Amino acid sequence: MKISRIVLRAGIFSRALVAAAFLSGCAPQQYVSTEPQAVFAPPEADTEKDDVAEAYRLYSAARLALVSEDYDSAYGFLAEAVKLDPSSVHLCVSLADVQRRVGDMEGALARGAECVRSHPESPEPFVLLGDLHALAGDEAIALENYLEALRLGSGDAQRLRLQAADLTAKKGLYREALEHLDILLENNPDHRIARYFCGRIHLQLEQYPEAEACLLAALESGGNVEPVLFDLGTLYQITGRQEEAAEIYERVLELNPGNLAAMDRIIAIYLDSGEPD
Repeated sequence: MKISRIVLRAGIFSRALVAAAFLSGCAPQQYVSTEPQAVFAPPEADTEKDDVAEAYRLYSAARLALVSEDYDSAYGFLAEAVKLDPSSVHLCVSLADVQRRVGDMEGALARGAECVRSHPESPEPFVLLGDLHALAGDEAIALENYLEALRLGSGDAQRLRLQAADLTAKKGLYREALEHLDILLENNPDHRIARYFCGRIHLQLEQYPEAEACLLAALESGGNVEPVLFDLGTLYQITGRQEEAAEIYERVLELNPGNLAAMDRIIAIYLDSGEPD
């Protein structure tokens, strides 16, 4: 079996993102704010401070409701908290996220846009709005919001860089995707998922030495290496290193005997070589 080129169609990087997430042993995440949460001042003897103190109490009640998955109560508490302290970006974002959780995507998007208008210098609303648009399939708008959050100095920069690389790669902008990954790796050279993504993109660009270096670095990072090994085997097949490819696919089968794609490739390599087994 000859493989002259690997084609990464639209959507493959989202699936790769899911697979790569297992490299770190975590599931693909929905919106989880890593921005500093609002700090409420202790109550003082004036109406404004009393409102902030009450907003804090309602926010605490909402968090307890979320723990028990009582989203309706959480929404009610947060809606009142936002009325009392409209200047809190975190309260605004939290309310929009609860709307998403209860399935009110239209309301969540509207609330997220309101948060952006009310707090244009804070990255947190842009992160949320990016995640909401990504969930809604509006990838171009999601990317715009992620990039704005990065420009504003989001504390969630690593995830946003990875998301930006994913979305730009899906548009065929592979070199731009690599720029995002390079920035991520400058700050965290051991980021295994970024290394894996780099390998896949270089593979698409037929930059095989660079792809091999990235994939080998991802392997050294540990975690679930099955998808990394499979892509490394693909690279070896493309570059005519059939014996090495077969060895890699055998390692894949050791990790997952049910990987039929790896089994098919091993069989094809042996059939092409004329070896009986």
